[in-house]
This record gives sequence, C-alpha cells and structure tokens, in this order.
Amino acid sequence: MLRDIQAKTESAADRQIISTIIETEENSLRELDDKMKWLKNFERLLEIQRNLVWPSVMEMDPKAYIPEFLRPALARQPCERLIVSPRRQIIMEGPLQLADAGKPIDMHVILFDDMLLITRRKKGLSKKKSSITDGWSGHHCRGSAYHEAAVRYVVHKQPLSLDRFFLHNIVGQDVTASRLEGAFVVVHLNRFQQIAAVFTLLAQSEQVKTMWINKLREAQEKWKRTLQNTVFREWEGALLPLLTLTEELRTSNMPPAALTEDAILPALSPLSVDPSRVKDGLGPICSSSLRA
Repeated sequence: MLRDIQAKTESAADRQIISTIIETEENSLRELDDKMKWLKNFERLLEIQRNLVWPSVMEMDPKAYIPEFLRPALARQPCERLIVSPRRQIIMEGPLQLADAGKPIDMHVILFDDMLLITRRKKGLSKKKSSITDGWSGHHCRGSAYHEAAVRYVVHKQPLSLDRFFLHNIVGQDVTASRLEGAFVVVHLNRFQQIAAVFTLLAQSEQVKTMWINKLREAQEKWKRTLQNTVFREWEGALLPLLTLTEELRTSNMPPAALTEDAILPALSPLSVDPSRVKDGLGPICSSSLRA
C-alpha cells in the first residue's frame, strides 16, 4: 500500500520520506522473521537436549575394566547439556540408515552448524505439543513426521565436529559392487588424524542423499571459515612473538649465553608456557636457530 502511495506522490521530498518508511518497515519485518526463526531453532534445541540419551562409558565399552568405586561417578556423561546454545543452529535433521554387518539400523541424524550427531530413535511417552515447533519437521525433515509421539534420541558413539570428518559419495561401479544404493560414507578423524570411526549411511533416495551431502559440505566449509577467523587467528596472534624471536635469533649474532630466561619468557607468555620447562626444552631450539 505504501508503494502505491509512493507511486502516486508527485513531490520528490514526500516520495523520499515514504521510501524511508518502507525501508524501516521492511527491516522491522526481517528482524521479526529472524527472531521467530531463532526462537523455533532454540526451542527445538531444548527439545532435542531433553530427549537425548548419552550412553555411559560402561554401555559404550562393556568390556572395559572400570574400578567399582569409579562406576557411580562415571554412570552419567558430563556432556548432557551440550546441545543448547544460543548460537547453535540446526541445519538439517532426518532419518538415515546405518549400514551394519546384519540389517541396516534406523537412525536419526542431526546436522548442526558445528557438529554432526548420529542417534538411534527410541519411542517414548506422549509429548507436550509446541505451537512454535509444529512446522519444524516439515522444514528440516522434508515431510517426515517426527513429533507424533515423544522420541528419545540415543547418541551413537560420539558427536562429530564438522572439521573432523570427510565424506565419500558412493557412486557408479561402487554402488553395483557394494549393493549400497543412496549411500555415502562419513570417515571420522580424531585430532591426531587417526581414523577413529567409519559410518556408512543410507538415504531413502538419491535425491535425499544428494541433499544431505550438499548440506554437510556447505556446513563444513562454513565451520572451517569460522575456525580460521576465530581460533586460528587467536593462535596466530599468540605465536607472533615467538616467531619474531625465532627470526631475530636466526639473523643475529647473539651468543647462546645471552639467551637468558628474562629475555625469552616475554615471547612465550602468550602461549602460557610453564616457566619451569623453559630451561629444559629451549636449549636445543636456540642452538638449532643459531646454527641456521
């Protein structure tokens, strides 16, 4: 309506005023829409956290020997409140099957903006309906009904940080050879680049598989950029004094006797280096720098 009024207004000054009003209203509507999306997302996070079951270490590894006096303390996982965070976003969630030695297992997979959570769905008691999340599954699960009854989500192994796994799409001859249609593989690497787990996931169709792979790759790229802009830059700032010191040692003729603890500790302080370890560990570094 405001645009119709603007089109019929002859005065340039009045048109400018109406244009400013329109822009303000559109910004307000966008902010309101963003707030509603955030509220839906946050309530779904709360719902997931309430219904998430974290198996104890005894359940995850029944053969592990754990002293009896430690069992009560280890009966619950300390990460039970991990999911809810004001900044965490749910990118996608839905049903996938996990290939097993026997029959594939029905799983519920949740992709957040920082991690991938593979869970096994377990029916629970009837749940309280939410007007806010009534349309959630339609948006994130593409038509799958997940809120007909309360569902418990039993965590399978552990959450996977988006920078700690890579994807392998099963296509072409590999599909025929393995008889795995609509499948892709998630290979989990720990922080030491050791392959810790492999998950072969099966989607309902090739279209759904493609959607999962695209969303996973997009989320991984975004998360890696986030890490580069935050964590890695903080480390870069902390390492800069040490790198400067190393370069000075490389180009100077300073004798090793001049490399006192007082001269070196300021460069190491951003790294929170234990001063008691400096004398033991710095000798070889200094000598190699001087030789270079």
